[in-house]
Amino acid sequence: MNFWITIKYGNKNYRLMVEHTVMDARTELFKVVGRNKFIVLESNRPLFRNRGLKHRKPDFKLIEGKLDYNGSLHLLVDAILKIVEG
Repeated sequence: MNFWITIKYGNKNYRLMVEHTVMDARTELFKVVGRNKFIVLESNRPLFRNRGLKHRKPDFKLIEGKLDYNGSLHLLVDAILKIVEG
């Protein structure tokens, strides 16, 4: 599943494409692609959904790529969760 997210960081808006891939019953991957970079995030959201924990916020781990600021990672995670769970 592919979808677009928009993140406001500083005074700029960034539009990023996200590729969502479910690996197994415990983990899923999100590949966030910008203009010339990409990062891969791993989430344990399917594990919580299979156990019936709807209000538990999943943990995200940076698997591949590099981010300069942790604040941008939190913005990415919030935007992804808004689309996927919304």
